[in-house]
Amino acid sequence: MRNILLIDSNNLLHRVFWVHKSYAKNASVPHLFLNSIKKYYNMFEPDVTYLAWDSKIFHGETNFRKESLKEYKATRDRAQDDDIYQHEKSIKSLCESLGMHNICPGVLEADDVLYWLSDHFKNDLKTVVSVDKDLIQLVNENTNVFSPIKEVLITMDNFEEINKISKDHFISHKALVGDKSDNIFGVPRIGDKTAKRLLTEGSVKEKLSDENYGVYTKNLDLIDLSRALNFHPNEEKVYKEQLDAFEDTADVSNFKSLCEEYGLKSILNSMEDWRGTFFKNEFINRLQAFLDSK
Repeated sequence: MRNILLIDSNNLLHRVFWVHKSYAKNASVPHLFLNSIKKYYNMFEPDVTYLAWDSKIFHGETNFRKESLKEYKATRDRAQDDDIYQHEKSIKSLCESLGMHNICPGVLEADDVLYWLSDHFKNDLKTVVSVDKDLIQLVNENTNVFSPIKEVLITMDNFEEINKISKDHFISHKALVGDKSDNIFGVPRIGDKTAKRLLTEGSVKEKLSDENYGVYTKNLDLIDLSRALNFHPNEEKVYKEQLDAFEDTADVSNFKSLCEEYGLKSILNSMEDWRGTFFKNEFINRLQAFLDSK
């Protein structure tokens, strides 16, 4: 069983951008991003790390969520996003040189990539890092979700205590009450308490009008990450092709060159710290090759 770290990269990039803008203007966004990754790497000591991004491989195509709900994520500030995502290319290159793997959707989203990775590596131990509550649905016996702001690890053991809802009812509850962060509207006149009561009383369909049940089932399609591939079956091929292309190697020389190219002097001045975290295997392999040559 491998220990796999799954990073919600867009989520992390947004968070470090605002730290940079509000509190740490002297620290670059790529450096703050890498420092966060280093922290999680040291916390969870993964055998392999995947960074899921929202950047689509097939540009200009619309996924089923936007086609189904025109208001979906419509409140996002696109100009602000451009300021944030200008750092994505350099961060991806730096992470690759550290031996981590960037993976993007064909037409879906990072959440869907993270769901697929979690399911694809179902027999391995996985930790998902994100503050996005949508991803809490990934929690199972082999998958935990770490919320970095609250610094809490959500597992099957503490799921209900932390979220105030059972794991079995989590997705259905969200489909009933909606998700304001994604502009998904809930079933009219149903709030948290009513939703919990409906879910414990039995069949939701029997408790709702046909119109409201339609809202509920539409929301299930939007919220339940396990359903996305039903709408975009070719996505799995895109993910597998990216996995097949990955090489599990870290390259300290390339990392240093990239730091110089991107002007990350603060990292260059503390290379020993980065070696101790990311380049252990590389130096062990070089030492073994040296010993074998004697």
